[in-house]
Amino acid sequence: MNKTIAKENVLKRNEFVSKQEIKTIKVEDIILTEPIHINAKVNFTKQVERLQKKNITIMNSLIIVRLLEDNKYTLVSGYNGYSMAKLLNHEYIPAIIVQESRKGFIKKVGFKSPQLIEGADNFMDTDKILIPKLFLEKNVGREKVDSIINYYKKHKSFDKPVVIKGKRLCIDGYARLFVAKMLNLKRVPVRFA
Repeated sequence: MNKTIAKENVLKRNEFVSKQEIKTIKVEDIILTEPIHINAKVNFTKQVERLQKKNITIMNSLIIVRLLEDNKYTLVSGYNGYSMAKLLNHEYIPAIIVQESRKGFIKKVGFKSPQLIEGADNFMDTDKILIPKLFLEKNVGREKVDSIINYYKKHKSFDKPVVIKGKRLCIDGYARLFVAKMLNLKRVPVRFA
């Protein structure tokens, strides 16, 4: 995401947050249900170690959650803050409670994501995606490749995400992955099946 859009998103989030009631909820009552959070590969161990070396043990990162029926919460936004609070063994974390899912919240606040396309859960490094032998044996037609390249050049994104089973196995969208590698793209939008 380019820096201009990232700054716009921060301003939109801050504007939204400024109009909301902030509550304190138990970290242990938060569960991850959104694929972008469940499949996140971020490791905060080094950041936590640096904070602990500086005797910083309190973080007040604000998160966005949605209340579930069993008095638990699902994380909507704020994965980094939630993860840090968990690693620092915080009992409570400041939160805003919304009614929407992550996609609904993003739409409501008006966040922009020029690269994450409709139906995608996250990005994945192209070199981390495993390709089944069946796909490798198939020859991707030149016409299909040209069509995908033209679409990408016009829209600066793909029309659909690459579909991943498990953590890394490509089960659909091999032609888009093939083109991404041809164009030397480091990451592609993916949907987890």
